[in-house]
Amino acid sequence: MNKHFQCPHFRLSLALLFFTCFISGLKAQKETINHPEQFLLHDFTNGKILMKSGSGYDMILNYNLVFEKVVIVQANKICDLSNPGSVDTIYLLNRKFIPAGMVFYELLAGSPFILFVQHRSKVSLPPRMDSYGKISETSATDAKEMLLIGNKSNISSDQELIFNKEDVYWVQVDNSMQSFKDAMEFYKIFPNIKSELKQYIRQN
Repeated sequence: MNKHFQCPHFRLSLALLFFTCFISGLKAQKETINHPEQFLLHDFTNGKILMKSGSGYDMILNYNLVFEKVVIVQANKICDLSNPGSVDTIYLLNRKFIPAGMVFYELLAGSPFILFVQHRSKVSLPPRMDSYGKISETSATDAKEMLLIGNKSNISSDQELIFNKEDVYWVQVDNSMQSFKDAMEFYKIFPNIKSELKQYIRQN
Protein backbone atom coordinates (compact mmCIF):
# COMPACT_ATOMS: atom_id res chain seq x y z
CA MET A 1 0.00 0.00 0.00
CA ASN A 2 1.31 3.38 -0.97
CA LYS A 3 0.63 6.56 0.88
CA HIS A 4 2.04 10.02 0.32
CA PHE A 5 3.42 11.59 3.48
CA GLN A 6 2.52 15.24 3.22
CA CYS A 7 3.80 17.84 5.66
CA PRO A 8 3.14 21.27 4.07
CA HIS A 9 5.47 23.91 5.50
CA PHE A 10 3.82 27.16 6.45
CA ARG A 11 3.94 29.50 9.41
CA LEU A 12 1.03 29.54 11.81
CA SER A 13 0.51 31.56 14.94
CA LEU A 14 -0.48 30.04 18.25
CA ALA A 15 -4.03 31.21 17.54
CA LEU A 16 -4.35 28.47 14.93
CA LEU A 17 -3.65 25.75 17.48
CA PHE A 18 -7.13 24.87 18.68
CA PHE A 19 -7.94 22.55 21.53
CA THR A 20 -11.28 20.97 22.34
CA CYS A 21 -11.51 20.76 26.11
CA PHE A 22 -14.20 18.71 27.70
CA ILE A 23 -13.37 17.38 31.19
CA SER A 24 -13.56 19.41 34.36
CA GLY A 25 -10.10 18.46 35.61
CA LEU A 26 -7.25 15.98 35.68
CA LYS A 27 -8.48 14.40 38.89
CA ALA A 28 -11.91 13.85 37.39
CA GLN A 29 -10.29 12.46 34.25
CA LYS A 30 -8.35 9.85 36.17
CA GLU A 31 -11.47 8.82 38.07
CA THR A 32 -13.66 8.68 34.95
CA ILE A 33 -11.45 6.85 32.43
CA ASN A 34 -12.05 3.16 32.90
CA HIS A 35 -10.07 1.96 29.90
CA PRO A 36 -6.41 3.06 30.01
CA GLU A 37 -5.80 0.56 27.17
CA GLN A 38 -7.06 3.22 24.80
CA PHE A 39 -3.86 5.23 25.38
CA LEU A 40 -0.30 4.65 24.23
CA LEU A 41 1.05 5.49 27.70
CA HIS A 42 -0.50 4.43 30.98
CA ASP A 43 -0.22 7.98 32.35
CA PHE A 44 -0.14 11.43 30.83
CA THR A 45 3.51 12.51 30.59
CA ASN A 46 5.49 15.72 30.13
CA GLY A 47 6.32 16.37 26.48
CA LYS A 48 6.93 19.16 24.01
CA ILE A 49 4.99 20.32 20.96
CA LEU A 50 7.13 21.97 18.28
CA MET A 51 5.09 24.09 15.87
CA LYS A 52 5.86 24.58 12.19
CA SER A 53 6.22 28.26 13.05
CA GLY A 54 9.24 27.35 15.19
CA SER A 55 7.53 27.89 18.54
CA GLY A 56 7.70 25.17 21.17
CA TYR A 57 5.33 24.45 24.06
CA ASP A 58 5.77 22.13 27.04
CA MET A 59 2.62 20.09 27.60
CA ILE A 60 1.37 17.05 29.46
CA LEU A 61 0.58 14.57 26.69
CA ASN A 62 -0.72 11.17 25.75
CA TYR A 63 -1.92 9.48 22.56
CA ASN A 64 -5.32 7.88 22.09
CA LEU A 65 -4.82 4.67 20.10
CA VAL A 66 -8.47 4.15 19.22
CA PHE A 67 -9.16 7.63 17.85
CA GLU A 68 -5.49 8.22 16.90
CA LYS A 69 -5.45 11.66 18.48
CA VAL A 70 -2.94 13.55 20.59
CA VAL A 71 -4.49 14.52 23.92
CA ILE A 72 -3.07 17.09 26.31
CA VAL A 73 -3.69 18.54 29.75
CA GLN A 74 -4.22 22.30 29.62
CA ALA A 75 -5.48 24.42 32.52
CA ASN A 76 -6.28 21.19 34.41
CA LYS A 77 -8.49 19.98 31.56
CA ILE A 78 -8.06 17.11 29.12
CA CYS A 79 -8.11 18.36 25.54
CA ASP A 80 -7.89 16.95 22.04
CA LEU A 81 -5.28 18.45 19.76
CA SER A 82 -7.75 19.30 17.04
CA ASN A 83 -5.41 20.98 14.53
CA PRO A 84 -2.45 18.58 14.17
CA GLY A 85 -1.55 20.05 10.78
CA SER A 86 0.07 23.02 12.52
CA VAL A 87 2.45 20.75 14.48
CA ASP A 88 5.93 19.89 13.21
CA THR A 89 7.07 17.38 15.85
CA ILE A 90 5.94 16.08 19.22
CA TYR A 91 8.62 14.94 21.69
CA LEU A 92 7.47 12.46 24.32
CA LEU A 93 9.74 10.32 26.55
CA ASN A 94 12.70 10.69 24.18
CA ARG A 95 10.43 9.66 21.30
CA LYS A 96 9.52 11.72 18.25
CA PHE A 97 6.07 11.80 16.67
CA ILE A 98 5.43 13.34 13.25
CA PRO A 99 1.98 14.34 11.90
CA ALA A 100 0.71 12.27 8.98
CA GLY A 101 -2.60 13.77 7.97
CA MET A 102 -4.80 13.73 11.06
CA VAL A 103 -2.78 11.05 12.90
CA PHE A 104 0.81 10.84 14.18
CA TYR A 105 3.59 8.39 13.35
CA GLU A 106 6.47 7.67 15.69
CA LEU A 107 9.89 8.06 14.07
CA LEU A 108 11.93 4.90 14.66
CA ALA A 109 14.94 5.47 12.39
CA GLY A 110 16.31 8.19 10.13
CA SER A 111 18.94 6.05 8.42
CA PRO A 112 19.68 4.01 6.38
CA PHE A 113 16.00 4.62 5.63
CA ILE A 114 13.27 6.69 7.26
CA LEU A 115 11.11 4.34 9.30
CA PHE A 116 7.91 5.11 11.22
CA VAL A 117 5.37 3.16 13.24
CA GLN A 118 1.67 3.98 13.39
CA HIS A 119 0.30 3.06 16.82
CA ARG A 120 -3.38 2.19 16.78
CA SER A 121 -5.90 -0.06 18.47
CA LYS A 122 -9.22 -1.58 17.53
CA VAL A 123 -11.94 -1.77 20.15
CA SER A 124 -14.86 -4.16 20.26
CA LEU A 125 -17.56 -5.36 22.60
CA PRO A 126 -17.39 -8.85 24.11
CA PRO A 127 -19.31 -11.53 22.15
CA ARG A 128 -22.96 -11.77 23.14
CA MET A 129 -25.36 -14.68 23.05
CA ASP A 130 -28.76 -14.05 21.52
CA SER A 131 -31.99 -15.73 22.59
CA TYR A 132 -31.20 -18.70 20.33
CA GLY A 133 -27.80 -19.33 21.92
CA LYS A 134 -25.88 -17.92 18.96
CA ILE A 135 -23.09 -15.38 19.25
CA SER A 136 -24.21 -12.04 17.85
CA GLU A 137 -21.72 -9.72 16.21
CA THR A 138 -21.23 -6.09 17.28
CA SER A 139 -19.64 -3.41 15.17
CA ALA A 140 -16.53 -1.45 16.05
CA THR A 141 -18.69 1.67 15.88
CA ASP A 142 -20.84 0.35 18.74
CA ALA A 143 -17.72 -0.22 20.84
CA LYS A 144 -16.30 3.22 20.05
CA GLU A 145 -19.51 4.81 21.24
CA MET A 146 -18.78 3.34 24.65
CA LEU A 147 -15.70 5.58 24.73
CA LEU A 148 -17.83 8.62 23.93
CA ILE A 149 -20.10 10.56 26.25
CA GLY A 150 -21.89 13.55 24.77
CA ASN A 151 -19.68 13.27 21.66
CA LYS A 152 -16.60 13.81 23.81
CA SER A 153 -13.79 11.28 23.57
CA ASN A 154 -11.34 9.97 26.18
CA ILE A 155 -13.94 9.30 28.84
CA SER A 156 -15.93 6.11 29.06
CA SER A 157 -18.53 4.04 30.86
CA ASP A 158 -17.77 0.89 32.80
CA GLN A 159 -18.81 -1.27 29.82
CA GLU A 160 -16.38 -4.13 29.25
CA LEU A 161 -14.41 -3.60 26.05
CA ILE A 162 -11.80 -5.59 24.15
CA PHE A 163 -8.75 -3.75 22.81
CA ASN A 164 -6.51 -5.16 20.08
CA LYS A 165 -3.38 -3.08 19.60
CA GLU A 166 -1.99 -3.09 16.08
CA ASP A 167 1.23 -1.41 14.94
CA VAL A 168 1.66 -0.59 11.27
CA TYR A 169 5.15 0.28 10.03
CA TRP A 170 5.85 2.80 7.29
CA VAL A 171 9.05 3.26 5.31
CA GLN A 172 9.72 6.23 3.07
CA VAL A 173 10.56 5.24 -0.50
CA ASP A 174 11.37 8.21 -2.74
CA ASN A 175 8.50 10.63 -2.06
CA SER A 176 5.92 8.14 -0.87
CA MET A 177 5.30 5.92 2.14
CA GLN A 178 4.84 2.17 2.00
CA SER A 179 3.40 0.17 4.87
CA PHE A 180 4.26 -3.28 6.20
CA LYS A 181 3.43 -5.33 9.27
CA ASP A 182 6.23 -7.87 9.41
CA ALA A 183 9.73 -8.60 8.08
CA MET A 184 8.50 -10.59 5.06
CA GLU A 185 6.41 -7.66 3.82
CA PHE A 186 9.37 -5.37 4.46
CA TYR A 187 11.69 -7.48 2.29
CA LYS A 188 9.21 -7.26 -0.59
CA ILE A 189 9.61 -3.49 -0.64
CA PHE A 190 13.39 -3.82 -1.13
CA PRO A 191 13.90 -7.18 -2.89
CA ASN A 192 17.32 -6.20 -4.26
CA ILE A 193 18.85 -5.72 -0.80
CA LYS A 194 17.01 -8.45 1.10
CA SER A 195 20.19 -9.99 2.57
CA GLU A 196 21.46 -6.60 3.77
CA LEU A 197 18.12 -5.89 5.41
CA LYS A 198 18.13 -9.23 7.22
CA GLN A 199 21.55 -8.43 8.62
CA TYR A 200 20.44 -4.94 9.66
CA ILE A 201 17.36 -6.33 11.45
CA ARG A 202 19.46 -8.90 13.33
CA GLN A 203 21.83 -6.17 14.49
CA ASN A 204 19.11 -3.68 15.43
